[in-house]
Amino acid sequence: MSEHLGSYYTLKVEGEESFELKEGDLESVLFKVDSPNESTSKSTRMEIIIQITGLITHHKNEAETLKLATWALIPAGNKNVERKVTIEIVKAHKVIRLYTFSHAFIIDYFENINDSGSGNFNLYLKQNSAIDKAKVEISGGYDK
Repeated sequence: MSEHLGSYYTLKVEGEESFELKEGDLESVLFKVDSPNESTSKSTRMEIIIQITGLITHHKNEAETLKLATWALIPAGNKNVERKVTIEIVKAHKVIRLYTFSHAFIIDYFENINDSGSGNFNLYLKQNSAIDKAKVEISGGYDK
C-alpha cells in the first residue's frame, strides 16, 4: 500500500479464473440500486448494478484487464459467467466502502486502447437476483 493519503479503488474477481485490479488501476466506482419507476412502495424487483471505470496500462495491468475482457465474452448459461466480486474504496487508510457481490455478471463492457498500448475501460456488473443465496454486502468505515 502506498503512503499517500489519497483515495484508491481495488477490484477482486473470484471464480474459475480469479484476478485483481489494484491501486491506480481504477478511476471511479458508481453503485446503483434501481427499483421500477412505476413503484408506489418499496419494490421487491430491485436491480443492483455497479459501474467501474479503470485504466489499461501498458506493462502494468495488461494481463488482468485481458481476463476482464475475456470474462465479458462468456455467454449466458455458462457456469463461469457469474463470479464473486469485491470492490474496495479507500481514502486516507480508511475503507470507505466495501461492496461484495456474490453472483455478479457483466452486463456491459467497453474498452479503448490507443497506439501506445494504454487506454481505459468501463465495466457494468449486475447481481443475479434470481438466485436465492445471491446477496450484495456493503460495509465500510474502518481502518485499512
